[in-house]
Amino acid sequence: MNRSFSKIRHIQESNLRLEKRMLSEQVNPTATSGATAQPTKQQPTAQNPLCNSSTGTGGTGTKTPYMACVWKDQFATYIKLTDINTGSIIVQVYDQNFVKANTKFFDMVSEKLPGKKIGVDLPMPINPDN
Repeated sequence: MNRSFSKIRHIQESNLRLEKRMLSEQVNPTATSGATAQPTKQQPTAQNPLCNSSTGTGGTGTKTPYMACVWKDQFATYIKLTDINTGSIIVQVYDQNFVKANTKFFDMVSEKLPGKKIGVDLPMPINPDN
């Protein structure tokens, strides 16, 4: 019984440390990665997608109240557009690769938000393969 309790306590403590580290990285990303560290290519997953809330190529433009997120798994590439203020998902698509999913994404966005343009009024999804 003591051994089992010890394992559970160890798992709980590990989870707390991981949660604190993740929260500190979200609040202050440069403190954990270092100011001189070179960025590494991120493999986006459902838990850690590539997100962009700015217009222009690669998020170089102005901030928007929307966020485009991209992630991959072994089956498909997923793209989701979310309203940051309400948290509601406006568009979510998936396909075998980014190019096909992105085409579907552009079509769905033009249907759901006809007055808005991706890259001008809405953020551009980031290609996880580049």
